[in-house]
Amino acid sequence: MLKFCIYGQKIELINRQTIADQQICFVDMCFLFSPDWEQLDKTAQFAQGEKTYNVHLGTDNVCHCLLPAELQTGCVSVSVFGYAVDGSVRATYFTSPTNAPTVPIIPTLL
Repeated sequence: MLKFCIYGQKIELINRQTIADQQICFVDMCFLFSPDWEQLDKTAQFAQGEKTYNVHLGTDNVCHCLLPAELQTGCVSVSVFGYAVDGSVRATYFTSPTNAPTVPIIPTLL
C-alpha cells in the first residue's frame, strides 16, 4: 500500500513500497485528508510523461483506489484535486517539479 497525507494543499507520501510493473493494477493507494477537504468530491491524478490518469475518490476523508493499470515502468507523480458544491476547486501543489511525490515502478524480473 502507498499512503499519502493531504494537509491543506500539500501532499506527502508517508508509506512507500516497491512496485513492479506487472503488479501495477493491484497496488492499493490510500489518501488521508485534513478536515478542510471534507465534503469535497476528490480525484487523484497520476501523471507519467505526457499522459495523465484521473481516478475518482469520492467525498470521504479517507479514500482508497488502485494504481491505474495504464502506467508503465518509470516514475509517476501523484496529486489530488477536489470540487465543492459551489464549484470551487482545491488542489495539491508543488513548489517545483522535483519535490512532487513520485512513485517508482520497476521492471518485473522473470
